[in-house]
Amino acid sequence: MWAWVRFAACGLVGITSCSSPDSAPKKPARDAGDDAGSCAPGEAAADSGCRPAGVPDGSCGAGFVSDENGGCTATLPADACKKGELAVPGETTCHEVAPCGTGTWGLVPVETTTEFVDTAYVGGNSDGTQAKPWTTIQAGVDAAKPGAIVAVAAGSYLEDVEVAGRAVRLWGLSPTKVEIVGTGVGIAALFVRAGASGTEVRDIAMRGAAGGMALSGSTDVLTACGYTTRAASASTSRTTSGRRASRTEGATTLVAGSAAASSIDRAIATRSSSDSPLAAQRAVG
Repeated sequence: MWAWVRFAACGLVGITSCSSPDSAPKKPARDAGDDAGSCAPGEAAADSGCRPAGVPDGSCGAGFVSDENGGCTATLPADACKKGELAVPGETTCHEVAPCGTGTWGLVPVETTTEFVDTAYVGGNSDGTQAKPWTTIQAGVDAAKPGAIVAVAAGSYLEDVEVAGRAVRLWGLSPTKVEIVGTGVGIAALFVRAGASGTEVRDIAMRGAAGGMALSGSTDVLTACGYTTRAASASTSRTTSGRRASRTEGATTLVAGSAAASSIDRAIATRSSSDSPLAAQRAVG
């Protein structure tokens, strides 16, 4: 079974009354040693007696400031971040979700087994090297050794990618610059099948008519700094029938298989199905 895997007080000294005869008399201050249970509703025990409930001024967590009403407000940029950027509480400027670095593959780790992919390459005779990269992600996956990195350069890759039989690490230049767009023929833009436990997908956007990413028969699959959306409509992945699927707001992740498990780290999702994942609107998780 498949499940689709963001006071005022008044008074005078002495025996007197408030201006209003119906006002309740002012309560005497409580000693610090009074039991916490003696505080009135809306109050909390403090070293000096009782105080108004809420977070005391100056006690908000890092990245937050007091709202002078018992609460805390996040410190964030005055204006909303641009698409593909974010700011966390405490930051007053926006920054890119996943910095690209320089060069065709930016900050993607280069190992002896890394397979390189670049849809813009037109030299022919691709062999997976930086000089002659594959032009499709599937070609890079097919050529990759177990656990190898498949480095993906900027571009929109129109294909249905399948990973099966061995784990690979798909690693894009940036989720704002790399996307896999499903053709609609496959079950999703990226399908991680049996035998691919431990597969990783980093800094890549995924979208398609059926779904952005599907997972069946593999465990410990990680997606980090990426987008997953369904073109037709947005939905939220959820836990069903004992299967564990990480939640990504506004995203579509299809999960099947009793042992299926997916984890999402700093997942990004688009709010509108008409938006390309390359124009993500906010960070979740």
